Amino acid sequence: MKFIVQMCMKVAEAALTRLRHLPSLRWRVEEAELFWARGELETAKRMMKMLVDDMETVRNGCVCSV
Repeated sequence: MKFIVQMCMKVAEAALTRLRHLPSLRWRVEEAELFWARGELETAKRMMKMLVDDMETVRNGCVCSV
């Protein structure tokens, strides 16, 4: 179990690093980090999920909004 948690943390850290280097998404990462620091974990997780989804959309070549 500890190994799985460590691997998940590494994946999350790598994702954050990639997001921070995308200028258009950087402010959203920082906003999610602020929510996390304030203890609003559910809000921060929801924001990060949305960021990952947006990143996947961009990666797949569709930059249109729904």
